[in-house]
Amino acid sequence: MKYTILLFDADDTLFDFQKAEEKALEETLDAYGLGKNNAATALYHKINKQLWIDFEAGKVSKPVLKVKRFTELFQQMGVAADGRACSNVYIENLSKGNDLLPDALHICRELSKTCRLYLVTNGIAKVQHARFEASELKPYFKDIFVSEESGYQKPQVEYFRYVFDRIPDFEKAQALLIGDSLTSDMQGGWNVGLDTCWYNPNHKENEKRLACMYEIDDLKKILEIVK
Repeated sequence: MKYTILLFDADDTLFDFQKAEEKALEETLDAYGLGKNNAATALYHKINKQLWIDFEAGKVSKPVLKVKRFTELFQQMGVAADGRACSNVYIENLSKGNDLLPDALHICRELSKTCRLYLVTNGIAKVQHARFEASELKPYFKDIFVSEESGYQKPQVEYFRYVFDRIPDFEKAQALLIGDSLTSDMQGGWNVGLDTCWYNPNHKENEKRLACMYEIDDLKKILEIVK
């Protein structure tokens, strides 16, 4: 068996982050009178997406990101509200979202019989730990590595070194990185010389022209790759 260590991204790879985010955002904005405002939701997603791009590029810190997305939203919507307080409410709501993508549980259960599984995520530490602890995936994973706790983030080399140093008997040649993001997962794997598997269920274009070892549109195909 070539791969015995599997490094899984969390959101949109195993966890249904879209569902968790939608519910948490609706509950949060509703508390501020914006719950049914489609314009507010669309604007939030636009602001949030750019901030995460800036975060991966090292242009903004996680603490700033968490607050700024709501501060900017309220400023642009003309709402007099505290972005920091709103961020705390949102994070608490998001921490409860541990729904999995179809087949994720079955696949991880099967893979754990022959491989060591780890979560590698850029998410917010409080959120990711809470979701992981409450999820059905927990028994099948050896550990979770959240970028916020390392001081770095995917795709930075330093983040992956942090992960490698904490995996017993880590051998790069035996490890496979699986994730949905070209900019954080696939670029990160490329940066440190890891074999990568791009989970691309929506058949997005590889705009960065990154050379991924594998590309799949169905999580079940990981079983074929590993076994």
